[in-house]
Order: sequence, then C-alpha cells, then structure tokens
Amino acid sequence: MTPISPASLCALLVLAGSATAQDADEFGPWYLDFSVGITNMEDSQGLVGDVGFDSGIGASLLFGYELEDALGDDFGLAIEFEGFFSEQSVDTRVLAPGSATPEQFSNNAFLINGVIDYQLTDKISLYGGAGAGIAGALDLDSKGDSPADFDIDDDFAFAYQGKAGARYLLGGNYSWFLQYRYFATEDLEALDSSVPVSFDLENRQSVFEVGVHYGL
Repeated sequence: MTPISPASLCALLVLAGSATAQDADEFGPWYLDFSVGITNMEDSQGLVGDVGFDSGIGASLLFGYELEDALGDDFGLAIEFEGFFSEQSVDTRVLAPGSATPEQFSNNAFLINGVIDYQLTDKISLYGGAGAGIAGALDLDSKGDSPADFDIDDDFAFAYQGKAGARYLLGGNYSWFLQYRYFATEDLEALDSSVPVSFDLENRQSVFEVGVHYGL
C-alpha cells in the first residue's frame, strides 16, 4: 500500500473539515493543530568553512487552550503544548579532512507557546506567538567508509521559537492556516570522537507551513 505523505494528510483534513464542519454548532476552549512545511536552515560556521543546508521538511502537532475573554472581544489569548520535527540535507560535503560525508540533520522539540490572535473578519483571524522548550533526538547523520564521523554530542538543548500566521474559517470548528515559524536551539556540539575534534553547530530555521486548526 502506498504511504500517505504529511502534505497529503493535511489536504485530506482540510477537505474533511470543509465537508463536515457545518455540523458542529459549538466547541470548547481546546483545539488541535496539525501543520507541514518547508524548512530553510541558516549556514553555520564549521571547522573548514561554513556548513550549508538544503531546504527540508517540518511537521508540527499541538494542543491549545483558549483563555476566553482574557483580552476582550476582538483579541484572544491561548496556551499551546507543541511537538515540532524537522529534517534537512547537509549541502556541505566535507566537515573536516578525512571525515565521513554528512548527509542530513534532524531534530524534534517539545515547546510551550503563548499565542495572541486578532479577529480581522468573520472568517479571517491573524495571530502571533512565541514559545520555549527542549529539543531532543538531535542527529547529524553521515555516510562513507571513513572511521571519522561527526555527530551531535548533546542529548538535549534549549529551544525557542516565534511564529505568526493567518487562519481562514471553513465553518463550524475547522479552519486552515498559513504560518511562518522561526525555530532555533542553543548551539550544538558536533563531535568527531575518532580524531577528536569538534565545532559548534548553529541550529536556526525558518519554516513556511500550511495546516489545519480543529476546535475540540
């Protein structure tokens, strides 16, 4: 059976929401967001020059809780609990002389966000927020016959982000949204234990996303 990609799943959720949302008259303060997007990771200073990255993929799943009437009628305030994953290929072929070829960098993170939204029209709302948390599963994957191989020495790292976007109400409790996310962690130690040498890898990502917002 052919697997369904995250982008296809997101599209199916949007279509399902447009077909069924009119049946939902009321929903509570909890909501669920799912999004997928394209990541662009900034270059990082390496041992023999800058380390570059190709565009990659990102995905997010979160639960949010709206604090009703916290900021008046037009503005809303919410707290979110979010899981975020990203992966991108490494464009630089050599991190150090004699080392294995770097292939891709990936990480996940768990964050708590604060979000403010503004109801622009009956169907369109704008929002922005920031969050902080912990990143884990930090992996700098390499391949090749060389015994020298860089990997991320940190098991966890402090993570933070800012995001902004626009939602369009499909009806009832379904909306779809476009979003920009700036995600970063503290610098990560990339270590080759065979040599041993290391450098600090900067993890700074811009992510452009599309997603589905579902009121529970």
